[in-house]
Amino acid sequence: MTFATDLLVAGVGVLCARSLWRGNSTLRMSARSYWAVALVSLAIAAASGGTAHAFAPYSPTWLDIGLWRIVFFFMGLASFAMMVGTAYATLRNPLRVVILALACGHFVAYAAWMARHSDFRFVIGGYGSALVVVGLLAAAALVRGQQRSSMRWWLTAIAITAIASMIQRSGYSLHRNFNHNDLYHVIGTLGVVAFYLGARTVSDVDSTQVDNSDSINESMGATDSENPPLLDVDRQSSAKSRRQIVRRWAN
Repeated sequence: MTFATDLLVAGVGVLCARSLWRGNSTLRMSARSYWAVALVSLAIAAASGGTAHAFAPYSPTWLDIGLWRIVFFFMGLASFAMMVGTAYATLRNPLRVVILALACGHFVAYAAWMARHSDFRFVIGGYGSALVVVGLLAAAALVRGQQRSSMRWWLTAIAITAIASMIQRSGYSLHRNFNHNDLYHVIGTLGVVAFYLGARTVSDVDSTQVDNSDSINESMGATDSENPPLLDVDRQSSAKSRRQIVRRWAN
């Protein structure tokens, strides 16, 4: 069951990353590109971890260690890509450079630490600290009214991931064949989807200053409730028709 739920995370992560890559093929937003890297990294980590769980009784020690090293590396890469992608979506230079440097330092320190340790608590700690940075950046952007839909989805995803992690650490199981790891993976899949929904419409902060919903409202004339553009067109058409009738009558 742990293998199956890990494959669920991996499959959803790959599909979401593929959708982001395809949707970003013409726009080439750095924020979306890094989030696609983050989601595919989570997928690789889940697939490797699931394989390690499934074949642990039969695989040699070197293979088991290698599979978990893959998990550790790609979880670190996912953390790095999430921080960088969020920085591109919420900050301009020089503040963006600060977060990029923080993300690089976080990844190097995490990789060095995990090269000598194998406790999964450190993986959760590294991933969790990255999500704190993402959450702070998203919350600040939401307060500024910047790309509100994407920021809400990311904050929702972080809350879902936090709940999943607490369940995983608690050891709570629904059934002897559906343990805390399985529940963690299923709930975590919802978090992956929420991260994707936030990244799907996000733009680099240099390319947009208005939330998507605001842009739609403005393009429809919702900012001028007293004189909507469509109503103006109708009035102008009616006035033109009346003038034409008057001219024909006069002639």
